[in-house]
Amino acid sequence: MAIVFDLNAGSPLVLLRYSLRQILAATAGISLVLMLVVLSSRFGRFLEDAAAGRLPADLVLTLLALRIPGMIELILPLGLFLGVLLTLGRMYANQEVTVLYACGVSPTRILGYVMLCALVLAVLVGVSTLWANPWGMRQAQAQLSRQIDVGPLQALTPGRFERDRSTGLTLYVQQAAPNGQFTELFVARTPNGPSNDASPEPLQILYAARGQVRSQDGQLPQYLELLDGNLYEGTPGSAAYLVTEFAALGLRLPPQPTDYRIDSSATRSTASLLQPGDPLGAAILAWRLSLPLMVPLVALLGFALARVGPRQGQFARFLPGMALYLVYLTLLSAMRDRAFDAGGGATAIWLVHVPFLALALWLNRPQRLRGAT
Repeated sequence: MAIVFDLNAGSPLVLLRYSLRQILAATAGISLVLMLVVLSSRFGRFLEDAAAGRLPADLVLTLLALRIPGMIELILPLGLFLGVLLTLGRMYANQEVTVLYACGVSPTRILGYVMLCALVLAVLVGVSTLWANPWGMRQAQAQLSRQIDVGPLQALTPGRFERDRSTGLTLYVQQAAPNGQFTELFVARTPNGPSNDASPEPLQILYAARGQVRSQDGQLPQYLELLDGNLYEGTPGSAAYLVTEFAALGLRLPPQPTDYRIDSSATRSTASLLQPGDPLGAAILAWRLSLPLMVPLVALLGFALARVGPRQGQFARFLPGMALYLVYLTLLSAMRDRAFDAGGGATAIWLVHVPFLALALWLNRPQRLRGAT
């Protein structure tokens, strides 16, 4: 069955739709798989910390959703690169590109269709990195700050004994209000590991009928004000216990975990990065603009690397392409970290793109494109 392209009867539009559908479908599928892998990994970490009491369970899905823009801006360039590489590689292996060339379709036109896909995704990545991700990081920071303001009791499930791995305490609270008030608090400090018979570690149990989370000078919560309670101290297996009754007692709070402290560079708005005389802001802006710039650049590289022989198969250039992409992203990330740590250095970030842009232009030089036909 012969396929005839009438270039004067609207077939360029048919070819455009076909190219866009194939490339965007492959990009979407690859990006979705990568997104699910990253989301599942992050979700598992959040669940582990929520089970350990380091993160309120009701914040898990919220924090996960707010981190999606940051995942998109890193996953989409890779998804497009692999989508172009595999889609055009299949078309070369199946002789589809050869048929198109025989019908008068030039490599430049196919490259134009690829760059059109890259332009659409570059806009999406730009919106994510310049606006959506900083906004999401600010919202995540606000959620975490509110959780810290309430204190560690908010992370507990009322009516359930829970053990804090960071402090070794077993805690129980009957009720905990959002304003920091609580009733029926039980705290037990148990011996860690096997006890020494010569000097066994004492057991401490504290009970308070009610209490309140307190702070000093408007700072973060620093202690609990316990009211109407008892403190029991003694050695397991011994009848000698010290019982202390109190009307009011202050219990210092342990330091809050810092696993979810968000870097300030991720929360800064793009408008604030445009201020003159701010080297760190210029470096952050260079990194954010580098991500949408990567999209058309990796599309050029993918188009050049996708050219394979009929006997090579569509995956012939997969490993070399992935190695090249990883070198590109690793160098860019290294220059970003170096610039952020030094408080500036946007030039180093921009220079990373130069050799890869030169390579992409050399691989897609007109002589090589004409030779493809």
